[in-house]
Amino acid sequence: GIPMGERRNVKYVITDMYTPYLMYPEKYFPNAVSVVDAFHVIKYINNELLKYIRYVLRRINQADHIQHEKREEEFHRELPFHHGKNYYVLKKYNWLLLKNKDDIKYRTQPWMDKRLGRMMTTYDYMEWVMDLDNNFRELHKLKELYVAFNKRYAGKPKEAQSAFSEIVEVYSKSRFRMFREIAKTLHRFS
Repeated sequence: GIPMGERRNVKYVITDMYTPYLMYPEKYFPNAVSVVDAFHVIKYINNELLKYIRYVLRRINQADHIQHEKREEEFHRELPFHHGKNYYVLKKYNWLLLKNKDDIKYRTQPWMDKRLGRMMTTYDYMEWVMDLDNNFRELHKLKELYVAFNKRYAGKPKEAQSAFSEIVEVYSKSRFRMFREIAKTLHRFS
């Protein structure tokens, strides 16, 4: 094992949100602070966003099936089922909500999307996705708030504390339950 003298010199222990790991400083590194790895925080936020995206996909799927049943009644026969364009766009391009906006390679040269029957750019897909649900823009903005914080304060834990508290405050006052829950989790690990 690591001698106690060396363990006393450790200032930070970086982990994921697994509780036993968060207890390591208390047990083994008496002068260290446990720090949750930013990757795991983003993963947690994205997992919550993905749950909401799946909810919206189910809603669109339901609407597509209702529309399909109406068409079958109108034509008095069974017709092959195909999802509508909104389902296709959200299913294929939901990563635009999940990926950090600075990491997206925006193609401005349009290309033909045969499924949509039109020329599209990355910006077009982003706008289409954002317009599929009234909450997507705000949810994306809340996620990007943490991403920007992380980029700005990486390697500066002392400077980050007040900005982190501000994010937790914003999340705790969010109208979205998922972000209020994220705030509780972040507060617990701060």
